[in-house]
Amino acid sequence: MQVQGLDYRAIGMAQGHGAAVRIYERAVDRWRTRAEDLEHRLRLAEADTRATDAGRLAQVHALRRALEAHAPFDPVLKTTGRFYAGGDPERVYEAGYADAYDDVGRRAGLNKCVRPMTAWERADAIEAKVLAEPVVIRGWGWWERVTFRGIQYRSVRGAEKARAEAAEVARQEALGS
Repeated sequence: MQVQGLDYRAIGMAQGHGAAVRIYERAVDRWRTRAEDLEHRLRLAEADTRATDAGRLAQVHALRRALEAHAPFDPVLKTTGRFYAGGDPERVYEAGYADAYDDVGRRAGLNKCVRPMTAWERADAIEAKVLAEPVVIRGWGWWERVTFRGIQYRSVRGAEKARAEAAEVARQEALGS
């Protein structure tokens, strides 16, 4: 009976090839994930483009009707009393854009269109945004730390009071008073 030794060279090569295959498989998985992410972003961008086109077409049709009437003081060209975030007033013909955008965007999973607001609506939105900021509680018992916007308070009630005061200040700044 003859005893054969182990072929360490072949074992090492097999382990090396196995490691290389696993490295390449991980690289392929990373590229596949990246490709899927980019395809998803592309679909969202295309849906956003379709929604924007639908909204702009609605605006153009409204403008066309107003201009065809040759009436510069046509009610379609009047302001609605709402203002965009930049301060520009919304015109009646622009009001249809948001609805058309949302109709197309909803089917594609896009966020709703940012609509113009009155000063009071904008102040309410800003106040709600501040009130949505979290009061962070870390630790427990004697070691509990309560913070709001990075400032530590003695109690949750104190942090919530500070949040309410910050919301009121933001509201008053938005109203300009």
